[in-house]
Amino acid sequence: MKSLHSSMAEKSLWDGLKPDELSAVHSLLTEPVWQISPTSEAAVYNYTEDVIALPFLRQGHVLLSEEWQPSPGDFVLDEERFPSMEETINIIHRRGFRIVFTIQPFISTESINFKDAVSNRLLISERGSDPRIPALTRYKQSNSIGVLDVTNNKTLPWLQSKLESLITKYHVDSFYLDLATAQDMPHYYKCGQPLTNPDHYKTIFTRSILGSGVPVIGVSGAISRPRAPVFVSLPPFSSSWKAIKTVIPTILTYGILGYPFIMPGAVGGDVALPMSDNNPDNDFEVNLPDKELYIRWLQLSTFLPVIRFTHLPSKYSDDSVLEIAKRLTSLRQKTVTPLLKKYANETLDTGLPIIRPLWMLDPTDPACLVVFDEFSVGEELIVAPILHSGSRQREIYLPAGVWRDGIDGSLRKGSRWIHNYRVAEDKVAYFVKIPDNTRF
Repeated sequence: MKSLHSSMAEKSLWDGLKPDELSAVHSLLTEPVWQISPTSEAAVYNYTEDVIALPFLRQGHVLLSEEWQPSPGDFVLDEERFPSMEETINIIHRRGFRIVFTIQPFISTESINFKDAVSNRLLISERGSDPRIPALTRYKQSNSIGVLDVTNNKTLPWLQSKLESLITKYHVDSFYLDLATAQDMPHYYKCGQPLTNPDHYKTIFTRSILGSGVPVIGVSGAISRPRAPVFVSLPPFSSSWKAIKTVIPTILTYGILGYPFIMPGAVGGDVALPMSDNNPDNDFEVNLPDKELYIRWLQLSTFLPVIRFTHLPSKYSDDSVLEIAKRLTSLRQKTVTPLLKKYANETLDTGLPIIRPLWMLDPTDPACLVVFDEFSVGEELIVAPILHSGSRQREIYLPAGVWRDGIDGSLRKGSRWIHNYRVAEDKVAYFVKIPDNTRF
């Protein structure tokens, strides 16, 4: 099955990959993504201060959500909330962080650019009506927005100039594309050139931006694999035990479908469950995930290609959480990151996923076909996280081979189950493959 997948997967992802693009891939594998809702300049500055205050963490990528603009589609910083952002970004850069701005293909009716976009017919129009009238939709907090028509030859140069101005003025390192979904498109839309389907818009928009030379590190979704170094985000997960159980199957599915470079959501979950205990006001954003859930999510994320934070471990004011985060960071840097980089390079040659189901290690083993709550990093490391509230043990299956237990260092033979395997709250079960001829 592994060879079948390899034969069907796209090969030679190295083709045309520039050294700086390969460096961007490795930076996402080795450095965290700090996702910030930029309510103010102080909020951004203080967040980076909090990261630096935890010396075991690496600086990484500061990902600002779309609120850095006064309105979606302005493509300029809100100077009232960010009066001296040039200097703040310079400071953040000197501290070793990279700056990433989230952009969307939308222009709000309240945007300073809406009139210009309408007069130049840069927006998707309403099907069956005057093409000068844009079709409007809503997305997130915006109730009235137009959608850039990327099939119009005038749209990309217009957008490119806006983004290049941001790069020039603020030294933005790259952009993250929040492309919404097909259901967020206007109901009766018409582009200058017809789309195969509404989701095809994502492909055209992403390729257009990449083709213009504007640096991009991630997209919120895709129906065809964007070229490296772009990572594809997983769908948002609610901050719940139910949601954490779906993370591994989702990642494995993406990998099998041909998306090896994936960017999981934030540790602890992306969105709050309506009317949950930690969200009594029914807010969209997570106030602070349940502590045990956060710890187990952090343990899982330690082994994934990209680790993304919204809430820092220091927010719990609990030394035990900080100690767990410190040990997991060390584990990721010493054990996981070298494997991620190794198998990322293999992926660029073969198209195989970095995060793999067990059946890719032993496709003839029936047990490997049914295990859905474990995964492997390449072929050398099995991860079996705790995904249930209050659990301190679980069933684990090891494929063929000899495996070193990451918790107690013991050697274990594969092709068998480990029953009632004990996993304390501050531990995560993982197993490193060693040579099959090892004697023990």
